[in-house]
Amino acid sequence: MIPPEVEMKIQANSRHIKSLATRIHQLEEMHLAEPSNADYVEMQTQQKKLVDENRHLLEQYK
Repeated sequence: MIPPEVEMKIQANSRHIKSLATRIHQLEEMHLAEPSNADYVEMQTQQKKLVDENRHLLEQYK
C-alpha cells in the first residue's frame, strides 16, 4: 500500500510530467526542439528526472 503523502507526490510529479510533455511538444511543432535550445534540453531533463522519481517511488511500495 502506498502512503497518501507518497501517492500525492506521484500525482504531482505526473501532472508536472504532462505539463512538460505539452511544452516539449509545442517546441517540436515550432521546430525549436534541438540540442542547442537550452529550454528544450532542460525540460527534457526535468521530465526524465520526474519519471525516474515516480518509478523509484512506485518500486519502493510494490
